[in-house]
Amino acid sequence: MTATRAKTLVQVGAMLHKAGVLEHLGIKLGDDLKADRHLQKPTAILAGLTFELERILATASKEDLARWERIGTNVVGRHPAE
Repeated sequence: MTATRAKTLVQVGAMLHKAGVLEHLGIKLGDDLKADRHLQKPTAILAGLTFELERILATASKEDLARWERIGTNVVGRHPAE
């Protein structure tokens, strides 16, 4: 994996963490999603949410995208990715 790809993946993970998604699923920073058997269900839910997100984005209106951009701009301004 290239350093730039890894950086992007870390930033995406930080957004999921800051949004509280991981907390809702009982996933803690440092957990190994592949090795920890007790995380099998939360990991499957996270994967399903991710694929559902792609479907939502594919059918989103311009208004939806503009609203999400406003929300994201406010959040990123207050909580930059670590």
